[in-house]
Amino acid sequence: MNILVFIIVFIVVFAILIFVYKKISHLAFKKRQFTSDKFEDILENKNYDKALSYLKKMLTRTRNKSKLSEIHEEIGNLYFNKGSYANAIIEYRSSIKNGGETLERKLALAKSLYKIANKEDALTEYISLIKEYSNEKIIYFEIGIIYFENAQYSIAYDYFSKTENIDKTFMENLKYKGVSASFIYKDDEAISILSSISKTKYTDTLLKYGLARAYMNKKDYSTAIEYYKEALPNLLYKDSILYEMALCYTSLENYTNAIESLEKALRLRPKGKELLLTIKYVLAECYEKTKAINKAIELFENILFLDENYKDVSEKLNKYQNIRYSDTILNFFQSSTDEFLEKSINMVSNMLLYPYSYQYTKEDSIVIFSRENITPNSPTKMIYIRKSPKPIQIEEIVSIFEYNKKSNIMKSAIITYAMASPEVIRHATISHIEIIGLKKIESLLQNKVSSSSIEFNIDQSDEELPF
Repeated sequence: MNILVFIIVFIVVFAILIFVYKKISHLAFKKRQFTSDKFEDILENKNYDKALSYLKKMLTRTRNKSKLSEIHEEIGNLYFNKGSYANAIIEYRSSIKNGGETLERKLALAKSLYKIANKEDALTEYISLIKEYSNEKIIYFEIGIIYFENAQYSIAYDYFSKTENIDKTFMENLKYKGVSASFIYKDDEAISILSSISKTKYTDTLLKYGLARAYMNKKDYSTAIEYYKEALPNLLYKDSILYEMALCYTSLENYTNAIESLEKALRLRPKGKELLLTIKYVLAECYEKTKAINKAIELFENILFLDENYKDVSEKLNKYQNIRYSDTILNFFQSSTDEFLEKSINMVSNMLLYPYSYQYTKEDSIVIFSRENITPNSPTKMIYIRKSPKPIQIEEIVSIFEYNKKSNIMKSAIITYAMASPEVIRHATISHIEIIGLKKIESLLQNKVSSSSIEFNIDQSDEELPF
């Protein structure tokens, strides 16, 4: 009897335990389902900060490496969507470290590296994937994009070709291959590829730019211009598009439209010094063709500020000296050594200064040391009569300032017919160096010597000047 009672009690207790376990399991499942549904709702509403907070809490409660890897990947995706690529990189690397070396995670890491302009590391990541995933088109395509955006079009073309070998219907890849072909003078291939895509939904301004370049290379300038016009909304390449379209116009001797395109390109503040110089140079030549000589001179002078040895700009400016300068200015700066010295001393005297010493510089200019009054203890003022027509450089101002500081000279001036950029003028002002330009020079040259009645000895200094 006791045994029977014991068996009955055991069965009842066991049944109760099973019931309770099922209830608890069901509630736990419901809770997990609720939290999962809640997370999906957060994502749908693009509330990334709330989603990040939720996932970070999950990280602290999870010990399973596989789950940790998934959570880090999700966090990385959220950071990527937020544009926080540096944080995304950390999370993708944590995901991979926890055993999640999937193609998707490695691609996500490479894309994030690329987004923070770390192209070298991104390239390394992509190339490392080729051995394991040699048939994945996206790897070759992304490598091609990196080389394309780095203007290495020949290498980019090769990678886009490898992508095409895997998938000949990948239109975005074909477009980039066609545009790359236009940059490496595979013009017929570029036109063939891009013309076929232009009839599909994948056509865009970059494609039109590729077609324009190809037709320009083939000297079909009229067709090229039409495609350049269609490509103009492309903000990334707009300065280059306007410049190349202008080249087509100049080839057709339509200088009015060429000037219009080049002036628009300059207003965009072109990327890169070389493109800026090239645009200015071609525009100046167009001004020459249309007899707008003063505008051409101004641009050539501007080019010399950026690069004093650029092409034949100095020779062109020398050709226009009679237009740029009066006879008074030219006669002074181009006078013989002795005459230049005499006129320079007279000019300094006309500035109500008392010259007492002079020295020639490395470029045959003259420095005259003078005083503000006739007494020997009067402060020295250095007057640098600069003979060179080349633009004044900031380094020259710095050199004069350092010499003045070393020699305890508080005031100085540069008499010059060369150009001085606003930046040079600003540095000169800060350094207490006056730049005397053409109008004042003409006035000083035309005035009679104000201190001619005063006798003073002017000796040549033995000091070697650093400028």
